[in-house]
Amino acid sequence: MRDEVKQVDCFRVMVVDRPGEGARVLTAFRHAGVRLFGFSGCSLGHHQARLIFVPQDPAAFVNAAKAAQIPLAGKETAFLIQGADRAGLLAKTVTKLALSEINITSAQLSCGDDGRYGGIIWLKPADVQKAVRALAVRNVATTNGATTNGATNDATVDLASDGSFPASDSPPWNP
Repeated sequence: MRDEVKQVDCFRVMVVDRPGEGARVLTAFRHAGVRLFGFSGCSLGHHQARLIFVPQDPAAFVNAAKAAQIPLAGKETAFLIQGADRAGLLAKTVTKLALSEINITSAQLSCGDDGRYGGIIWLKPADVQKAVRALAVRNVATTNGATTNGATNDATVDLASDGSFPASDSPPWNP
C-alpha cells in the first residue's frame, strides 16, 4: 500500500483556557457535519488556548465557523501523511526532509488498531515547495488541477493549498 502525503489547510481558533471551551467549539463543528483529518489543542498559558483544525472540506469548515460565530485566528498549511503502519515509516519521511535541509517545526503521528497510521507535519512556509519535491512526486496533483512528474518513490503528494503552518510557536512548558 502506498503512503499518501497531502498538503492540507489548517485553521487556528483561540479560546479562553477553561473547561468546556474545546467541547463547545468541537460540538459546533459536529452539529454542522464538519469532518476532520486532524485536531490539536494546547494551553498557551495566561488563560489562552489554541485549537488547530485540519478539516477535510475547508470551505465547509469556514462556513460552519461563521454560522457558529467562531472567529478563526489564521489559516495555514501542513502535510497530512497516512498509510499502512510499519516500522520506520516516520524515520523514512523525516530523513527525506533532512536530506533536503528542511527543518520540521512540529509533527504528530498515531496508529490505529486497523494497521494504519496518520500524522501531520508542519514546516516553515519557505520550505513547503522544497518538501513537496523531497517527499514524493510521481504525478503530483497541484492546486490548479495540473500534474507534474518527478522522482519515483512510494508516496503520492496532493497539494491542497499554498501556505504552510509555522508550528514553531509551540507553548512554553510550565509544569
